[in-house]
Amino acid sequence: MAQARDAVPAPPAGGWVRTIREALGMSQRDLAQRMGVSHAAVAKMESSEKARTAQLSTLQRAAEAMDCDVVYAIVPRTSLDDIRARRVAALTDRLLERVGHTMDLEAQSETLTDDERRVVARQVSESGLWREP
Repeated sequence: MAQARDAVPAPPAGGWVRTIREALGMSQRDLAQRMGVSHAAVAKMESSEKARTAQLSTLQRAAEAMDCDVVYAIVPRTSLDDIRARRVAALTDRLLERVGHTMDLEAQSETLTDDERRVVARQVSESGLWREP
C-alpha cells in the first residue's frame, strides 16, 4: 500500500483545475466557455477545489473541458489487514476492560491466558467489527 500512497501526488496549493488550466495557457473565461458555464462558476469551482469541497462531477466536467481525466482513489494508510487487526485489538481491550471491572467488583482476579484472549479477539472479529459496542 505504501507504493500506492507514494504514487498519489499531493494537490497543488491552488488546486488541480487552476494548475492545469494555467499550464495550458487557458483563462478562467476560456474554461468557462468550454464547460458551458459562467466565469463566476469556474472561479467558484476553483475556490471550492482549493477548500476541498468541490464535487467530483464538477471536477470531471472541468477535466473533460481541458482534455484531462479525474483520477479518484481512497488509499489505505496501512494494509487492510493491519487496520482490521488494530480494530479487533481495540475492541478486545475494551471488552476485557469491562470484564476486568466486573471481576474486580466481585473480588475475583483477572487471569486470562493468551489462548483465552485469542478466543475473545476471534469472537470480536466475527461479531460486527465496525459496530460500536
